[in-house]
Amino acid sequence: MSRSRRIATLLAPLLGLLLAGCNDNPKLMADSSVGAMPSGRHQVASAGQTEAVGGGSVGTAGGKARCAPGKWVASGRWWCTLCNEDGTDFANGGKSVDDSNICTVDRCDPDKGVVHDPGEGLCPNQDICHKGSCRAGQCAQDPISCEDSNPCTQDSCAPATGCTYTPTTAACDDGIALTPDDTCVEGICVGILDADRDGIPNHGPIKHCSDGQTTGCVDNCPMTPNPDQKDSDGNGLGDACGHSIQVMNFKTKAKVIALTFDDGYNDQATMELLDTLKAFNARATFFINGLYLDNGALKSATISRLIHDGHKLGNHSFSHTIGTKKADTVLELTRGDEALEAMNGHDMRPYFRSPAFSDAPWLAAALNQAGYSHDFRANMDPKDWRETHASTEAMLKCLTERVEPGDIVLMHAGPRFTADTLPRVMAMLKEQGYTFLTVEDMIYFGTIVERGELLAKTCERYYGNKE
Repeated sequence: MSRSRRIATLLAPLLGLLLAGCNDNPKLMADSSVGAMPSGRHQVASAGQTEAVGGGSVGTAGGKARCAPGKWVASGRWWCTLCNEDGTDFANGGKSVDDSNICTVDRCDPDKGVVHDPGEGLCPNQDICHKGSCRAGQCAQDPISCEDSNPCTQDSCAPATGCTYTPTTAACDDGIALTPDDTCVEGICVGILDADRDGIPNHGPIKHCSDGQTTGCVDNCPMTPNPDQKDSDGNGLGDACGHSIQVMNFKTKAKVIALTFDDGYNDQATMELLDTLKAFNARATFFINGLYLDNGALKSATISRLIHDGHKLGNHSFSHTIGTKKADTVLELTRGDEALEAMNGHDMRPYFRSPAFSDAPWLAAALNQAGYSHDFRANMDPKDWRETHASTEAMLKCLTERVEPGDIVLMHAGPRFTADTLPRVMAMLKEQGYTFLTVEDMIYFGTIVERGELLAKTCERYYGNKE
């Protein structure tokens, strides 16, 4: 035999392997490593050798290497595999292993072929009443909870509308020992139904009683007894409130105070105030600038929570000014009220606080025209808005030493200083026996002190300044 023929004979098996794939499902692939075979895999010494492989066999067919479907074998430095180099399924014509199931991790395993391992995480929600999450390779649908811990609503979820909170007439407890009624009204736990004790409830449908109407509406002058509900000019403000008054504080022996918050330019800080008030079973009054409702700085959800937690809303003008004439003031009041009504249908009337305690000869007439009966000032002003000048310890000392029964305390819904300091302020005042009420409910325990020459108490000297 010639030398060239002998070389060709020797190389024939190798050439056969180089040109061959598996003639069944597995694919023959090169492996650059030489050494011990991986556990569970089998080496073929020559293309003609037959070896049992998990019930199958390895051998030759038509001069090509052959391996049992679904198995790995080795022949020299060649391996049979079930996967293409790009991870696709060799046995299925190179198709992707993706099964379109978001809850599985899809791959091609050289030994097993296509594998779909269970994945973790979220998956699409079936509807707005369910939350999808991956479990055992499937998208499980868990019902969401609509529970809002409000005893005055029936909570449920409908796929078309989401969470719904239907008002009930159940008994409730507002957590305030001094309040006598504790009744669910329009989804709110009301502690005092009729603060001025005239037989007309202050809480109920949004509509104010019109001239002579006494049922199916709320008191059109809630801090002045007017059982006849007369409203001659039809502006929603009873005749008994025909002249707007400026309220400084309340005369009472009961240890009750009114916490009030102005502005509303920081939604997160306002939510934190609401959290603190709820923790102390407190009711407060918020005088909001309509601008912050209009531009979205204060969110609708925050206003809704404020109302349903039993707090009171008042108007602080639209853009923190009363303007330079009566028409300006009326417009500021109207725009502020319209901003709230556009957001959730509620009304800021009849309570107002003049921005920066501004005054003008026409102010009372403008308030009457717009349907506002009371302009609430304050006799305790810690000036919390001056965050860089205020000090937590100084403010705590000031309020615990200077607050008295019947006080109206002025703070702000916006400064971080206020949101951070309020829990300690309320804790110390509660230790002194104080209960926190809305300005409206204060009338139940005392009488109005109108603004006179008396100046508000401040914390200036506690901050190192002159009073």
